[in-house]
Amino acid sequence: MKFMPIFLAIICITMLFLACSEDPDARVVARIGNESITAGELQAKLKEIYYNKPLHSLTDQEKTDALERLLDDYRKTIWAKEKGLDQDPEFQTVSLFNKARLVATAFYDEKIVDGMITPALLDQYFLWNQTNVELAVITVGSNQSEQVQNARTLEEALEVANKHKAELAATNNPAGAASRLNESRFGQGHHNPYQLGSFGASVDSLIYQAKVGDIIGPYNHKGAYLVMRVLSRQPTANKNPKQSSKAGIKRMLRGKMRGMEQELFNKYTEEFIEKYNGQFFDDQIATFAREIHQWGNSSDGDVNAFTDEARSRTLGSIGDQEITSGDLISIYKQNLRKDFVHFAEPEKLRDNFVKQQMNLFAWYLDGKAHGTDQKSDVKMKVAKDVSGRLSQQIENYLGEQIEISDAQVAAYYNENQKTYFQPEALEIWQIGSTNEDRVKDILRQAKSGSDFADLNRNNRGNLRGKKGKFSLGYQPRESNHIPEIIQLAYQAGPNQLSGPIKVGNEFFIVKTGNLRPEYTRPLEEVAVSIRTELLNREKSKLRNELLDKIRTNYAFRINESVLRSIG
Repeated sequence: MKFMPIFLAIICITMLFLACSEDPDARVVARIGNESITAGELQAKLKEIYYNKPLHSLTDQEKTDALERLLDDYRKTIWAKEKGLDQDPEFQTVSLFNKARLVATAFYDEKIVDGMITPALLDQYFLWNQTNVELAVITVGSNQSEQVQNARTLEEALEVANKHKAELAATNNPAGAASRLNESRFGQGHHNPYQLGSFGASVDSLIYQAKVGDIIGPYNHKGAYLVMRVLSRQPTANKNPKQSSKAGIKRMLRGKMRGMEQELFNKYTEEFIEKYNGQFFDDQIATFAREIHQWGNSSDGDVNAFTDEARSRTLGSIGDQEITSGDLISIYKQNLRKDFVHFAEPEKLRDNFVKQQMNLFAWYLDGKAHGTDQKSDVKMKVAKDVSGRLSQQIENYLGEQIEISDAQVAAYYNENQKTYFQPEALEIWQIGSTNEDRVKDILRQAKSGSDFADLNRNNRGNLRGKKGKFSLGYQPRESNHIPEIIQLAYQAGPNQLSGPIKVGNEFFIVKTGNLRPEYTRPLEEVAVSIRTELLNREKSKLRNELLDKIRTNYAFRINESVLRSIG
């Protein structure tokens, strides 16, 4: 037993090293099996559970409870992998697709969004956002401008802009002069306040460096000349926290730079596809397009109707990644029946699936090459996705262990017949309005033979909620609908017109249909819902038994100091 103090010392030193690691989110808060749970993961879980509370206000017990839930997620993941549930081909296809999506999105943000909107630019805009600038703007178009088209040449536009500059400098009414001379159809000549990002960062910089009364320009902005005069500068008042935050400013800038973002995406995507030798296999695309067309138009929509051969077609490739027909079936499994038309022609299949997948994997492969997949936040998102879908795999596995017999369904039905009792109910329609004369006229037309539904469509009242509803369906006497309406309908009896009746400030008429007598829903009508109820009960039982088992089988260690420090 002499080795125990040394062993414990090693453990303490290791945990201390992890607790003092450079990235605080990477600190290990717990270990289970060969897996580590980081402080970043626990913080994300805490925000998910206690979304309406700041982290610093959470108690140690709340942190411990959240960690226990994370440990359960890890236990289930470990058990599912031991069972081989992660080896299911469809699971692997969707796993890779989701991982590629998460890595590609993160790399896209790094490569394009962060490249356009640098921290320095964001800091600068954050400072500019503290001041409102009143601005007079004259835009002079040319034949070089897409947004402000004019037959004049760029040189002629510059000459006009300089004349306008002189007038803008001399006038006592710069806002009026700018509004009169401005040629842009996208905005007024008077901006109060000027909206940051309207003309891009270069122009914003000129505007916010200028003093009140300064004339700016002529400045060539996308083939048009800008001439501006600063009229006033005031501290920003009544700021919207969301819009004035850096996140809000970043959204604003990204919106203004949408064209640049699209150009960069196209440029890099083309480069990556060439770099990783992306290829389309048009013969296989044409063959599978025919197969999916036949499936969509002749089958009952069951994806299992696709043969192994149909699933194995390679439609394209990039790097070491093949894009197959089976991928499409797995990814679109739930909605393929209604979406198959988007893939039922070779060109549509190529553009709507193969090209999209190739673009995705192009960004994924280059993201991996740049180490994006190894970043802690990306790894955490990927792990969360895998954990969530492995939980569904477990649910499917547990469901396969259960068989609910017809005898069990019948026994449950016989024990719970009161549940399926349906009281007497009357079919009811209503039309309401704040105008009593209008509903009286509608009632008169209905009694003269006009269609009640047509009368309702023509009424187009402004009532909402229960009062604005037309068809109430079958309603029992003890309905939770408006009591006066139900009472009026039952007093009238089946297949009658009645009213008007005043309810609050509105007036209503009703039409009744058939009176359905009380009855007990037969077994065949409720068998499916009973089977589902029994299946869920059994599954819940097996789930709890499994959790009890794996909580015992998988040992774990918690770093209490890291746990307490979170928040």
